[in-house]
Amino acid sequence: VCEDRGDSFYVMDCGIPTSTSLSVTTALQGFDTSYAATWWPWGRILDSDRNKPILVPPSIFVPRAMVNVDVFGKPWQAPAGTQFGRLPDVIEPFKRLTQSDTDTLYDGRVNPILYYTNRSGAYIWGQKTLQGAPSLLDRINVRMLIIYIKKYVADRSKDFVFTNNTAQVRSALRAALNPFFSKIVQDGGLYKYEVIISENQADIDRNM
Repeated sequence: VCEDRGDSFYVMDCGIPTSTSLSVTTALQGFDTSYAATWWPWGRILDSDRNKPILVPPSIFVPRAMVNVDVFGKPWQAPAGTQFGRLPDVIEPFKRLTQSDTDTLYDGRVNPILYYTNRSGAYIWGQKTLQGAPSLLDRINVRMLIIYIKKYVADRSKDFVFTNNTAQVRSALRAALNPFFSKIVQDGGLYKYEVIISENQADIDRNM
C-alpha cells in the first residue's frame, strides 16, 4: 500500500520480545522495500492507567521519533542518534544489546534500540529501510525526503492541470518549483537539483 501510494511509510514490527537478533533478521528474508523499516527490541513504557510498566513493540514508540524530525528538524534528517533518536517514553528496552547483537541487526536491516546508562535513556541507533540493494534508498531519511518532495510537487502542479502545455506554462511551473528546491539545498537536504519538464512534442501531444 505504501509503495502504491508513494506518500507514506510503514513502521513494521518484527520478532517477539524473546527473539534473538539472528532470528529477527532471518524473519526479514523476502522483504525488500524502501517504504518500510523495522526496529528491535521491544520496550517497556508506563501504562498511565495502571501506573505500571508494560511491554510494547517498537511501532508504539518509534513514530514519535519520526514525528519529532518533522516538528523540530527537516524531512531529510535521520530519526536516529542522540538528536532525534531518543525515546523518552521507553523506560528500557526489553533486552540490552551487545555489540554483536547490534552488528547482526544492522547488517540484517533491523534498526537497533540501545540503552545508554550515561545518557539515561533508550535511543534508536540505525535508520535502514528494508531495501536489500545498497543505495541511497536504503536509508529512511532519503525515502522521507523523496516522499516530501513528491507530495509538494504533486500539490503544486495541480495549479497547472487543464492549462495548455505551452512554453510559458512550462516556464511558470519551473518558476513555481525552483524556490522549493533551492530552499532544500540551502538547508542541506540536497547538493543540487534540476527541474526537468519535457519539451518533447510527442509527450505534449499525449497531454503528458
